Amino acid sequence: MSEAKIVKAYKVSSELKEKLETLFEESKLETQEAFIEHIAALYEMNLLKQGEVGAGYRKQLDELEYHSRRNVELFLGMIQTEIAERISLTQAHDQTMLERAEVIGIQEREISELQNQLKEKSEENLRLAKEVEAQLKQGEQLQEISRKDNLLVEEYREKVESLAGIVKEYKGAADENKELRAINDENTKLLQRQEDKIRELEEQLRHQESRQKDELERLAERKDLEKEREMLQLRTEMQNKLSEASEKATEQIRELYERAEQIRREYEKQPGEEKKAKSKKSSAENSDSDSKEE
Repeated sequence: MSEAKIVKAYKVSSELKEKLETLFEESKLETQEAFIEHIAALYEMNLLKQGEVGAGYRKQLDELEYHSRRNVELFLGMIQTEIAERISLTQAHDQTMLERAEVIGIQEREISELQNQLKEKSEENLRLAKEVEAQLKQGEQLQEISRKDNLLVEEYREKVESLAGIVKEYKGAADENKELRAINDENTKLLQRQEDKIRELEEQLRHQESRQKDELERLAERKDLEKEREMLQLRTEMQNKLSEASEKATEQIRELYERAEQIRREYEKQPGEEKKAKSKKSSAENSDSDSKEE
């Protein structure tokens, strides 16, 4: 069982303290206690050499010191050389470590920059991946829209073809309607001529009445009763003729309206070819009627 250790403190300068610590490290002794025991043994040997107890052994101690000094000097020289080399190696190692630290620092900065660039690239790749995904979705949407548009185009194409057929069918009807409008225009012109004739007869009647009135006034002035009776009779005859002509013109107009209405009803009932024939026949009849009235 080992003895209990106690602590003994000595007040020394900082330089001596550093020197003792350096000697202790260089002695390669395991503990500070062993180092102190070694120093104490050397001191005791020196005391024996100088004291009364060891005075008889001074010569032997001096010879031992003389013979061992060279070994000690060689050993100390070797130690000092080793220390110098160790210091040089330590300094070189420190310089190398410093340089390596600088290189490592540079490499760490480069690695940090590369990591930042890698992070940016990763974020950029993620953003691009999202954009690509969005573009793919948009492409799918555009494909769906294109498909629907194609269906609509096909549907509209069918409708256009159907409408083209309907337009083609109605084109013939439009031509027939054009002929019907021509017939109606001719009938309208005929009715206009009849109305013009009626207005002309009415104007002639007004002029005749005016002349008769003037004549009657002159007859009244002359008090020629016989002449007045003749003029009255003439007036009556002229009025009768004008009335007969007016009634005849009115009857002709009524017949023309009835004929136009009959032609319209027959035109609506008959097919296209018969309508054309009817149109030509009606035009011929209207021309004959105009010739007769003239």
